[in-house]
Amino acid sequence: MVVYELSPVESLLRIAGAVVNLVMVIGWARAMQVGRRRARQLERTLALLDEARDQLAADAAAIERARIAREFHDIVSHNLSVVALRAGVARALIDRDQEHARQTLQELEQISRGALGVTDSSGSCVNV
Repeated sequence: MVVYELSPVESLLRIAGAVVNLVMVIGWARAMQVGRRRARQLERTLALLDEARDQLAADAAAIERARIAREFHDIVSHNLSVVALRAGVARALIDRDQEHARQTLQELEQISRGALGVTDSSGSCVNV
């Protein structure tokens, strides 16, 4: 059996090397734990951001639908007001000026068809 005798400096250097190796392994393990924890936090944050994005998209769609509904309501209300007014004019004229009443009724037909979106390719109202 061969026994090596180490000088005190060599022994101290070996111990110091072992301690440095141990500290490096512990530091590496700690860095891995921190990295895993950060990765989990990042995944949770991304999931929350995805949910928030989806909710914002749903909210934006609902707001747009409400805007379109208001606009549609305004257009239909306006056209119905015009129809009601013009129908009153046609009724008042039917006995005195039948041609003007007829013209007013044709305009009513065009207005109501236009409000319903019933037109041909040239943009003229279609008789249905």
